[in-house]
Amino acid sequence: MVAQPAKMIGYFVGALLALVIALFLIVIIVPAWANQFLGLATRSSDVQSFQQKIETIFQQGLNTPTPTMIPTVQPVVQTPVSGQSFSAPATPVPGQVYIVQRGDTLYSIAKKFGVTVQSLQTLNNISDPTKISVGTRLIISR
Repeated sequence: MVAQPAKMIGYFVGALLALVIALFLIVIIVPAWANQFLGLATRSSDVQSFQQKIETIFQQGLNTPTPTMIPTVQPVVQTPVSGQSFSAPATPVPGQVYIVQRGDTLYSIAKKFGVTVQSLQTLNNISDPTKISVGTRLIISR
């Protein structure tokens, strides 16, 4: 009768041998087979033609100028929360002044008073509508 420790050592050696064989197959045999198989595949005229087309497209892509990004102003659209309602735009009063608050844009101010962004820019000598700051006094209408 074989002693219990000897049996365990036998299992361990068997598992170790199986691991060595698996590693041999993975490290030596599979790459050699894959290289041979892929080497034959890349010699095909169809594959070579495809590779040339891809290389041409890639080279053309490298020579294309990078587009420049033009910043745009996106209007903020507010939707009412339940229980909240929006009122109609305030009617501008001649000579009315509005002080810019945090989060305001020319678009939101124009919408609030029922005027155009262009008219706000003209009345207040604003060249860049994205450059307004909190506390600025804006003339709404004349």
